[in-house]
Amino acid sequence: MKPITILITAILICIVLVSTSAQTIDYPEYTIEERWERAAMLYSVSNALFVRQEMEAGKTVEEIGQTIATILGPGWSGVTTTAMMARAMHRNWLIWPEAEFIVDENPDGSVTIRANRPYKDLFGKSGILYDVKLQDADIVWYFLYKNIAKQQGMEYYQTEEDGWLKIKISSK
Repeated sequence: MKPITILITAILICIVLVSTSAQTIDYPEYTIEERWERAAMLYSVSNALFVRQEMEAGKTVEEIGQTIATILGPGWSGVTTTAMMARAMHRNWLIWPEAEFIVDENPDGSVTIRANRPYKDLFGKSGILYDVKLQDADIVWYFLYKNIAKQQGMEYYQTEEDGWLKIKISSK
């Protein structure tokens, strides 16, 4: 092969490489609502992956909730009343755009909460997100909040009724 042929071939290859690498890439643009939904989805996925990792390490869902409460508990140290506990939970719930969280303060100082499970749809029809069952995720959340309430000198009760969580937080 003649040197001129090699040179022309090399130039042509460079032109092709430069022209293909110079293509513009379209990046997605999201509305504020879409960003919020995406953040909530990523938050839910990261929670599911953490739960799955801990389950694979042999922990029960109750132990996982306790572990998370131990990690996050110090951040709740300023929560000294049942109303403050409800407000802090409400702020957490608001990560999901579809969150509904209704608080009633009772004369005895306790609070009663009615909350939906806005993360439920991410588990799809199968009820499983990254090998974590919705029921297991609910139990983790329950033990997380129960243990944080306990750390703050409160009692936490939770039941499910018609797909909604009914929560009562009271002082000990």
